[in-house]
Amino acid sequence: MEVTELISEIKALFATGCVDRSVTGDCDTVIHDIADGSKFGNVDRYKIPDIYKETARLRQWWANAQDMD
Repeated sequence: MEVTELISEIKALFATGCVDRSVTGDCDTVIHDIADGSKFGNVDRYKIPDIYKETARLRQWWANAQDMD
């Protein structure tokens, strides 16, 4: 999915008045940033981890922490 496909939804969100513009900027700025794409060069940083892999990782960490006691 291209991010530009979400522009109508973004406009609708801003229209509700529930968007904190002090964080995001105004609607036109957000849309410009999305269309420009330059601020999204490091998208891997924002990937949501797989819940099963993350749970396994945390369980392993916890097991190792218990062994240290």
